[in-house]
Amino acid sequence: MQLSGSMSDNPNAVDSRSAFLKGLPEAKSPGDAAPAYFPPQQYTRLLAGLIHKLNNVITVLSGHTGLLLLQPKLSRAVREPVQQMLEATQLLSRYLDEAVVLARAPRFELGPVDVVPLLAELPDRTGFPVSLAALPAAATAYGDAQQLRACFEQVVQNAREAHAESVTCRVEEDGEWLKISFRDNGKGISGDVINRIFEPFFTTKKDGSIGLGLFRIQGYLALTGGGLKVVSDGKTYTESSFFLAKTSPPAS
Repeated sequence: MQLSGSMSDNPNAVDSRSAFLKGLPEAKSPGDAAPAYFPPQQYTRLLAGLIHKLNNVITVLSGHTGLLLLQPKLSRAVREPVQQMLEATQLLSRYLDEAVVLARAPRFELGPVDVVPLLAELPDRTGFPVSLAALPAAATAYGDAQQLRACFEQVVQNAREAHAESVTCRVEEDGEWLKISFRDNGKGISGDVINRIFEPFFTTKKDGSIGLGLFRIQGYLALTGGGLKVVSDGKTYTESSFFLAKTSPPAS
């Protein structure tokens, strides 16, 4: 896939496909020195098993730290670090809960989706001013309607959290791709942060956010052959552009 627009046009730009879809090297035969990679299902099972074991550890840690905090004569010098340990354990538990959801095999209803109704309902669904610039009568992309709706709402939510006052959405034909851009007038994303926005559990928010929003979008788009390009001047705007395949990608 070739996304239109040079990444060098803006120093604060990142493309979800650049790191996520490079792919693994081909599996080696038994006679080769390098071992073969496991199929994806094996990694899913490994992750599920690891989460189960870590949850057992969390249960022990949270239980004992909770009991310690109930001690009436616990000094402040001890109480504060124990409280921090409990909060860190609870946060780790939240991370694992999110990982469990991501590890489950998704059930998509893939097919032609008219994105226009999904975009038109964004202002009502998000309660945020989304301006739809020259929205066409219909615009069809290959994907899952529920997942696309969630992706669009996540980008609008990101704009809200960046203190934007509004978002402008545009739909354009770009060869074999349908380009859907969301440009906000928020505080932007700095250069040192934008290169990490697709990392799982990375967040600059202080409100307890898990930091999986763009990671989820990245994963979904990878399955449908699409991509997401994010650019920002780091001060006054961020623009997130979805590139959605118009038809089902050929089987690999």
